[in-house]
Amino acid sequence: MKKATKEDWGGQVLLSKDGKLLLRKSYGKRDESGAKIDNDTRFSLASLAKPVTAAAILRLVTLGKLSLDDTVGKFFPETPEDKKSLTIRQLLSHSSGLPEYHTQGDYVKISRQEALKLIFTPPLRFTPGTQTAYSNSGFTVLAAILEQVTGKSYESAMAELVFKPLGMTHTFFYGQNPTLKNVAVGYGVLNTADNRPSHFPYTWALRGAGGIITTATDFGLFCDAINGPYLSKSVRDEMNSPIKISGGGPPVSEGLGWLVGKSRRGTRVANHGGGSMNGFHTSVVRYIDEGVVLIVLSNRDGGPDLLDLSREATKVWLKKS
Repeated sequence: MKKATKEDWGGQVLLSKDGKLLLRKSYGKRDESGAKIDNDTRFSLASLAKPVTAAAILRLVTLGKLSLDDTVGKFFPETPEDKKSLTIRQLLSHSSGLPEYHTQGDYVKISRQEALKLIFTPPLRFTPGTQTAYSNSGFTVLAAILEQVTGKSYESAMAELVFKPLGMTHTFFYGQNPTLKNVAVGYGVLNTADNRPSHFPYTWALRGAGGIITTATDFGLFCDAINGPYLSKSVRDEMNSPIKISGGGPPVSEGLGWLVGKSRRGTRVANHGGGSMNGFHTSVVRYIDEGVVLIVLSNRDGGPDLLDLSREATKVWLKKS
């Protein structure tokens, strides 16, 4: 990982195969105190929170408590008519047509009711299922559905469905524990007086779409689990396959909570990224058929490209395979 060392990059890199570590390295400084990042340092996942929200939903599908064809109107009868028939599958795959629902930033104080009203009031961007467009709004609706189905808060539902059963003991939400130790500070364009994610407010401006703090080790446990019996085979297959667009549209790369495709070897690959909010950049690549997971978490805006770091780390796997 010469690029990380050479450019004083800050972050964690993890590479595993079938749950066994091939590489786990930490680089750079955690904050202005000069404390070094170690394997237990926590980072904001940024938009990598979306696959985690997706996994909670898919776990409920596996348990028979939800169907991918369930509609928004089933859980929220007051939803406007043009959005009642939106399905969980469409929300997970960014094919719902929901517009982005606020422009006031991720930390504005907003309730669930207010968020849903803002999401459901504007017209759809396109006919659901006919194309895709990245949608934070869809994952906020999924967070609300989690609450409706479980009768618990989003945070409690996520802990019970994902964090606890998968052993993710270093994983928390923004603002959940302001005294949390060993949390990386983000360094980027949007720096504030305190860019420590454990201090960020967590409201419905962000729920479902972001706001998770974790380590590469914990996220590795998550990625290994979703490639195994934690999710049923039929659910895994659908999660890892591109959705079918109606109306004769071109093929897309969206699966359920992931971008999916083929590697140069013709094997299945899924990836997701998050970034640049408050200096945090995150990336994960899952080589599904090989059981290989590559995770990069960073608290720097700039420095070596995460794709370059991913390629460099992948060479470790190829040399050992």
